Amino acid sequence: MDVVMQRNGSNPDVGALPVFSDGTSPDSLEKKPSFLGKKYFSDLEIEELCNYRNHGTDNSLTYKYVLSPTYDMILPLVPIWVAPNTITLMGLVSVLIGNLLTAVYVPTLQEEAPRWVYLLLWIGLASYRVLDNLDGRQARRTGSSSPLGHLFDHGCDTLNVFLSGLNCAAALKLGSTSFYSLGLVWLVAMIQFFGATLEEFFNGALNLGYINGPSEGILLIEAMYLASFLFGPSIWEAPLSIGTWQIRRGELFFWVLLPMSVPTVLANYIAIWRKAITDNRRGDILDSLRASIPFLVFSVCMVTWQQTSTAFEKHPHLFLWCAGINFFYLISRLIVAHLTNTNFPTVMGVQLVMAIGAANAVAGTFVGSRDGLLDQYVLLWLLLGVELLVNCRRIMGMTGEICSHLGIECFRIKPRAAPVSTKII
Repeated sequence: MDVVMQRNGSNPDVGALPVFSDGTSPDSLEKKPSFLGKKYFSDLEIEELCNYRNHGTDNSLTYKYVLSPTYDMILPLVPIWVAPNTITLMGLVSVLIGNLLTAVYVPTLQEEAPRWVYLLLWIGLASYRVLDNLDGRQARRTGSSSPLGHLFDHGCDTLNVFLSGLNCAAALKLGSTSFYSLGLVWLVAMIQFFGATLEEFFNGALNLGYINGPSEGILLIEAMYLASFLFGPSIWEAPLSIGTWQIRRGELFFWVLLPMSVPTVLANYIAIWRKAITDNRRGDILDSLRASIPFLVFSVCMVTWQQTSTAFEKHPHLFLWCAGINFFYLISRLIVAHLTNTNFPTVMGVQLVMAIGAANAVAGTFVGSRDGLLDQYVLLWLLLGVELLVNCRRIMGMTGEICSHLGIECFRIKPRAAPVSTKII
């Protein structure tokens, strides 16, 4: 019997307590087949989703006094007919284009790409930052706010985490033979996003600090891209001496970000535990640790795979795409559980993807091969293909159900029905 986690949602009678899959949870309600024979929401879940109201604050001074006023000035330039989800998707595509360019020009995260590639990386991330902040404003402006928009926005944010992390590693020329590239994506990007999502799951809101990743963190990466464009990425290979410690500038970038990441994640857990004590729900303290198991399993499998094989060394882009899509599934399950006030499982079938990769790598060491029992390149493509199919089916299914229930379209603002006249002629 699997233990699953349930957070405190809009229903005051539902507590953030562990629930067993014994037929007593909302997940046990009948879900009639929908997209390709699978229904993703029960009636109760979709009602919870529609009743959800977003809460949270961004306390960044940069955001409050510089970025937010800038976004407000840009908003009138956006055509009124453009759907908010279209704006979000355009932002993600701008980052994805840069990622594809780095895959071509910086295949092992060590090569030097043409200068214009780094300019496009900056344009892509800056566009994402702006568009990601315009979508919500456009939704309020057009009266088209919906739970689908919230889910779509968070999903794109999750994908941007590993895409931008990979782009950043390529721009810094961190290479694929050391731990720095994986460490940047994992310990700086992924773990922070997981901590923030977990806090939102338990506390119902996320309050960003005075210095945070979505504001100052992205601006710092943008500055790094611009420096790579103006001076060439070789500036990150210049050695630095800190006492007896020899380190490259690009590696120093990682060590500057890591001390910011660790306190941020600790603050997420402390916020959960403090609220649990204040609300007399001390069980949430243990529950938050139990809910961290999926990310812990993901992390152990990913690092084991990277350390015991040549998969990451030879195919860093493919490896991080495989890990990134797996991370996306994990986080999206947590987000949906939060929005629908339902269970977050500690065991998921998609975890087998990283486990298979790690097991293949470890098995290879027993026969003296770091290439694994199965060819790493073929295995990476097979596992990535499975992940993409599972996630695409899930995304399309959930989107279809929400749109059908609310009578909306994902990438189009439907005109509002004109009020029926009661005037007697």
